[in-house]
Amino acid sequence: MTQDAAAVPEQSSLLHNCCIAIAALCLLLYLDGLVTELRQTQVAALAALVLNSAPNLISAALVPLLFVLFFAREELYKSALGFGVGLILYECLQLFIAWAVFDWWDLVATLLGTLLSLVFIRILRM
Repeated sequence: MTQDAAAVPEQSSLLHNCCIAIAALCLLLYLDGLVTELRQTQVAALAALVLNSAPNLISAALVPLLFVLFFAREELYKSALGFGVGLILYECLQLFIAWAVFDWWDLVATLLGTLLSLVFIRILRM
């Protein structure tokens, strides 16, 4: 009888551990699907954000650098700053244009692009 009494807690413990392992596996599979879905939606959202704001970022960063071909370097800093301010004003004017779409992320991209072009100009002056 002592062997049977000792076997019952072992079987109970083994069954308990198996149930915990199965529950943990189910939870991991569920979380894996959740993480995969989250990754897909986040990547799509990030790609949409980048693609929607890319024109402002590119124009604010690269167009002032094209002025290198036409103006002296002293004028370049003023041109880049003026171009960035112009893009910001245009984005703000879109609040009042019926067919235009105002986007905060375009403002952020314009500011980043302008700062990036000013850094490039600083490097060119060195």
